[in-house]
Amino acid sequence: MKEPNNITTTTDYRVTDLSPELFWDCRQEKHEWKDHAMFIIKRVLDYGQERDWLIIKAVYGLDTIANIAIQIPDLTEISANYLATVTDTPLSKFECYRRGQLIPHFSGY
Repeated sequence: MKEPNNITTTTDYRVTDLSPELFWDCRQEKHEWKDHAMFIIKRVLDYGQERDWLIIKAVYGLDTIANIAIQIPDLTEISANYLATVTDTPLSKFECYRRGQLIPHFSGY
């Protein structure tokens, strides 16, 4: 997915202020708020702690987080539901919700 290029950030935080566990497979210091917004937002929503959430909320704002998150096709169901609730965004707008509806769920015998 292409990173949006019209993101504005307002913060004194650095990406290295986020939990290092979010970047278990890459170098945390190589990421920038603006250039890697979708990656950072997905990691925080799916795996972050409350402190990480508060940081990205301060950096991006709820509207930007919601606008980016609705484009993430593999956002977890719990992350999508949480964000839909706190931003008052219909769950049906989330790409992960629309794609998830295409995958049949079988009963777990």
